[in-house]
Amino acid sequence: MRECVFLVLLDLSATFNTVDQGKMKQRLGEELGAAGEALKWLDSYMNDRKQVVSVRAVVSDEKILQYGVL
Repeated sequence: MRECVFLVLLDLSATFNTVDQGKMKQRLGEELGAAGEALKWLDSYMNDRKQVVSVRAVVSDEKILQYGVL
């Protein structure tokens, strides 16, 4: 039996800042064949992302990120 392994390298510095996460996950599954644990891992990495800003010990309210993964 032959097994296949693929590697996805992601530069998260600015790549996904304006990409809709739902569409990206759909394309990864449909077009690249990502499935199972790989898709679950990507999904868990992109879901429920929040951002706060801290300046001189003053912390902003949390903002849920709808786009991007940073």
